[in-house]
Parts: sequence; structure tokens; C-alpha cells
Amino acid sequence: MHWKISLMVLLTGALIPIQAGINGTLARKTGNPLLAATASFVIGTIFLLAVFPMFGGQLPKLSSLRGEPWWIWTGGAVGALYVLLIILAVQRTGAAALIVFVVAGQMIASLVIDHYGLIGFPPVPISPQRIFGALLLIGGVLVIRST
Repeated sequence: MHWKISLMVLLTGALIPIQAGINGTLARKTGNPLLAATASFVIGTIFLLAVFPMFGGQLPKLSSLRGEPWWIWTGGAVGALYVLLIILAVQRTGAAALIVFVVAGQMIASLVIDHYGLIGFPPVPISPQRIFGALLLIGGVLVIRST
């Protein structure tokens, strides 16, 4: 992977506990986790609409999407569920424990998704090396959580 992409993804990962803390604080201050999740998506939508022109800003013709799988439209719902669940969990777990479980879930799901080539990913078979790598990563985050 190109170093610029690696750096961008690393920084993206750093945003996850920051977002969880921000949204968790908003939920605590308003007393309403659903309101905090909604605010996150409304503000996120406004942000995306503002930067849309910087990334080409052209909408595809809806006819070009005909025949595509139904699930390509569910990313927003998955993101909303993720944000809501994080908001509900973060105040009870803290950032490190939250990320331990998020990373463990990501690794397990990623191995299954890759193995079966689900949701648009090319198949990458599960191998002993990949399982070992995932266990090392999960073990590392568990060690961090326990200290």
C-alpha cells in the first residue's frame, strides 16, 4: 500500500475514538443518544455537501445504477447504527476498551468478508498467517486495555 494512503488510513483510525468522545459527550450533555447520533449525521451531511464540489461534484445518472445490488444503499444505515452503538457504549467503556472491541469486531468481520468475497471485496482466503496476524492484533489491543 502506498505510504500516503497508509498515513491517511492511520489518521482515519485516529478519528474513531475522537468521534466517539465527541458524540458521547453530546449524548451526555443532551441526555439523548439518538439526538447525538442524529446531530452527527446531519452535521456530517452538511459537511459532505460543502466539500462535494471539491471531489468532482457530479452525480451519476440514476439509470446507471439500475440492476446494482440492493445493499449498496445501506451504508448510511450501517454508519448510523455504528455511531449510535458507539455513543451508547463509550460512556461505559472508555476509549481504549471501546477500540479493543471495535478492532476485534473489525478483524473478525474482515476475515469473513475477505474469505467469501462479500460486499464487493475480492475473495482472499483465510490462511493460518492471516488468523495469526488477527490474533496478534487483537492480543495487542487486549494488552493495552488491561494496563
